[in-house]
Amino acid sequence: VFGFCGLCCKNKCMLKAFVIVLLIVIILEIVVMVLVFVYRDEGESSAQTTIRNLLNTTYGDISSNTRDVLDDLQRDFDCCGGFNITDYDNVVVRFNATVNTDVPLSCCRMSTGCTGNNPNAVDYYNEGCGTKLFDAIGRLGVGAFVIAIVFALLQILGMILACKYIMADDEGKSV
Repeated sequence: VFGFCGLCCKNKCMLKAFVIVLLIVIILEIVVMVLVFVYRDEGESSAQTTIRNLLNTTYGDISSNTRDVLDDLQRDFDCCGGFNITDYDNVVVRFNATVNTDVPLSCCRMSTGCTGNNPNAVDYYNEGCGTKLFDAIGRLGVGAFVIAIVFALLQILGMILACKYIMADDEGKSV
């Protein structure tokens, strides 16, 4: 808005405000990109730990919405638990009030005929959902990173053009 109004009204003060705001936005974008890059491993660990904690606190409750969300996550990402299948070692997995299993069916590979009891490594997904979820976010992050770079370049171009207009106006030239 500052840039458009400053250019239309030939107001150098608004154009300077536009350049300053763009500079601040670019600096913030760079800081966010660096922080995401530096702390990405902590994000994966946090996702794994959060899923494991949810399993230990609410998964055994048949009526829990958390259970449905975790089951959907495990089916959609072909994963089991936060870190791996051993996250279910201390969790009571109930289908209903009378039937318990060692692990949920959402951890089962579809083609194995798995029942959720007596876990056999071949029957279950081996990788934890924290890792799978973070990998999926990372793949989306590459696209977001490219888009952020393009926007940053457009912002830099806007700053350059605004500065050029300000300097040309100072010298009495038309742009």
